[in-house]
Amino acid sequence: MSEFDAMRKMVSFVQSRCDEALSLRGIAAAGGVCRSRCCELFARHMGQSPIAYLNAYRLEKAFKLLHETRDSIADIAFASGFSNQSYFTRQFKSRFGTTPLRARRTQTPSRRKPAMKKTSEPSRPSSRCPCSSSPSTTKTGPSSA
Repeated sequence: MSEFDAMRKMVSFVQSRCDEALSLRGIAAAGGVCRSRCCELFARHMGQSPIAYLNAYRLEKAFKLLHETRDSIADIAFASGFSNQSYFTRQFKSRFGTTPLRARRTQTPSRRKPAMKKTSEPSRPSSRCPCSSSPSTTKTGPSSA
């Protein structure tokens, strides 16, 4: 299997199962490679570890859900793969520079409740990745670090 095929399978695996507890072993198995090869491929092609990619993907999913649904912050955290709302909020703020609630309040006018005034443009993801590359399993929360 080529590097491209392995990466495509691993990325697809992460994206389709990001709300589940995933491990480095599971991600690597999806691509038919060992854990160290998985880490090498993610570093080369994605610029981050598989677990950092997973956490960043979860945060992007949460950001999207905040603006497309009226689900509670806790429900969005869980739907994005975080098992703890407090940990989710800390990670979200680290990544986007604002809390999930504030990000929701600054959404575009078409998604806003009529009584709210426009205060600023929606938060945009930063280019930095605050996710740790050390944990090897994760339904992300403080106990899995």
